[in-house]
Amino acid sequence: MKAGVSLTMIAVLVLVVAVINGSGGIWGSGKQARLDGKAWFVAVDKGADRGLGLDAAAKHFENAVGRDMDRESFQWLARVRTAQGRYDDADAVLAAGIGVYPTMPWLWRDRARLAQRTGNAELARESWARMLALDLPASVNPIDVLDEALFGGDFDTPIEQARAILPERADRYRQAARVMDGLGLEEEAETLFRRAMAQEPEGVFYYAKSLVRWGRSADAVLILEKHHAGCTSETLYAGALLDIGQADRAAEAFSEALSNCGVRSWTLRSGLTHARLLAGDPRGAEAIDRLLDERPDAHALRRVWLQVLSRKGRPGAAVPHLEHLRWAGVMRADEAAALERASVGLPFRLDSELSGSE
Repeated sequence: MKAGVSLTMIAVLVLVVAVINGSGGIWGSGKQARLDGKAWFVAVDKGADRGLGLDAAAKHFENAVGRDMDRESFQWLARVRTAQGRYDDADAVLAAGIGVYPTMPWLWRDRARLAQRTGNAELARESWARMLALDLPASVNPIDVLDEALFGGDFDTPIEQARAILPERADRYRQAARVMDGLGLEEEAETLFRRAMAQEPEGVFYYAKSLVRWGRSADAVLILEKHHAGCTSETLYAGALLDIGQADRAAEAFSEALSNCGVRSWTLRSGLTHARLLAGDPRGAEAIDRLLDERPDAHALRRVWLQVLSRKGRPGAAVPHLEHLRWAGVMRADEAAALERASVGLPFRLDSELSGSE
């Protein structure tokens, strides 16, 4: 863009051109002009003469811009100019639209896309940064937007792109981290999660969730220690405590989660029972049969109970549970050997670990 030409001036120029060229001028219907323009655009996709069809579509969208200055009209006109290969004109239209609607994220997004297409990396980064600094509509998943912004262009590494385009907003850093994590970029994700945590210490849920998935439950417990209020965070905290063998604390956390989330949750009731079994709390043994009756395929919980029965020397009580694993087709070698011994009243031993929330 030339120095001294403001976005508002460009918007006025586009309006004047549209009024001069458009049949009906400013007195026609902007909505109808958009509909006519879209019809021509679709006709081109279906085989109509490309040059004539795009020219006609552009004319209608110019009329629409001149009649009601609707944000969508700017976007459609820029889309047609791009299809015509008139990239500078398309950018000028988007710049004009931004002059009218500077807080509309989609015009910034379209300009970023166009800049990436034409190889203008600096403008693309600037446009993404301006878009991401704005609030997005509630109906839009920001993860999808971040995915495109971080991986849709030509740059050295995703983390460098993140540093260039992310505004100083904790939510954007978290969202970008989740994108990185979803693509298996653990180191990059953690860098962004930590940046978000530095700005907003209480917003650690997704970071902790990733840490658990990365096999770092102890780290998850540390960052959740002061920030685990509420249903989902308390549940995650309880599971992480269980993973690292802190059964007593896990039982307390599961109890708290049940009070927050509702006592009907099988997952939380089973987590509490699991923790109580590991902690030696007799209430765990009292609840196990009811939980397994509700979910016979809960093999992980059944195996925890088998470990307890093994250590308590109760082979007879273990037989039906071992037989169930065989019937379900999930019996492991050590469990098959245990069934042989338990069936004749002999003590048995299982190789799997007792701690952890599978």
